[in-house]
Amino acid sequence: MYVANSDQFSDYRTQLVEWDVYQAQVEEYGAMLGLRTDPKEFSAALKTSLAKMAAAVDAGMPENEHVDSDFNQAIQQLRQSMRTQEEMTPIRVTVDPSKVTRDPRQVKK
Repeated sequence: MYVANSDQFSDYRTQLVEWDVYQAQVEEYGAMLGLRTDPKEFSAALKTSLAKMAAAVDAGMPENEHVDSDFNQAIQQLRQSMRTQEEMTPIRVTVDPSKVTRDPRQVKK
């Protein structure tokens, strides 16, 4: 992954924990955050959350002029969904059409 101007920040790799420390603490950490720690379960819940968000966005088109994502709200809803597996509340998502491109190399800022 490339992040513009990332050379101005510290190297995240120097802050990673050792695998044995990770294995010993991952369940407790996941419980503290309310997130599943099994990779397949986590991925499935995330895919479900994102699919519901996309469906909510699609349902509002073309009347919506733009989509705006509140990722803090999305994370809270993902945590709730992972705990309860109940239907999630749709997230208001807006997109500025002037910044949308199908080619990721031409992302407009």
